[in-house]
Amino acid sequence: MNAIEQGIVAYVQARHAEGELSVTAPEIMRAIIPSDRPRLGFKPGYKHALQRLGIRQVLNAIDGSDGTPYYFIGNFPTKELRESLGL
Repeated sequence: MNAIEQGIVAYVQARHAEGELSVTAPEIMRAIIPSDRPRLGFKPGYKHALQRLGIRQVLNAIDGSDGTPYYFIGNFPTKELRESLGL
């Protein structure tokens, strides 16, 4: 994993440790892209990092009832996660 992907995984793990069951892509990007350099978000390393982590099955996603993908750690969404998303 590159540094960007490691940052994403660390952020999702930290949110999970705080009790969150899932995290949205915009929330992840706001957390890992330096606020003083917002244009970094347009670089391929940031744009495609979530996709690469999904392909490698490091993170998984489930679409909420509104169509927003929610990222989580694990192979399958738990019952609690599905209920929290209204599924």
